[in-house]
Amino acid sequence: MTISLISFPLYTYLLQDASGTVFLRGRPNELFLPLFTSIENAKDYARRAKMKCVIIELPTKAAVVDFVSKPPSRDPKSSIDFDIFLDPVAPDTGDYARYNRGMFLANLTGTDN
Repeated sequence: MTISLISFPLYTYLLQDASGTVFLRGRPNELFLPLFTSIENAKDYARRAKMKCVIIELPTKAAVVDFVSKPPSRDPKSSIDFDIFLDPVAPDTGDYARYNRGMFLANLTGTDN
């Protein structure tokens, strides 16, 4: 899915105490922010991954830009150094769209990366 075709709202996760964003881990030092196009997709992924988290709605493009620009995080590195996974299907599959964070933001805001 191209970024310009994404519809809103999008959904993602916060830790149970809402103190930070839930990032997925890849290879060493890789972090990914999962974004979902439906609440059902977010619930399904959390159930399959046995994650205990809070699902939040990002209702508008502006809300997504704000969240992706500076997600709540306990770790300052993770607040800037991550890619986006859009609609990951399950924890162990590769069925998702992956976007570079800078490119994702540039496309949503209409600016150059």
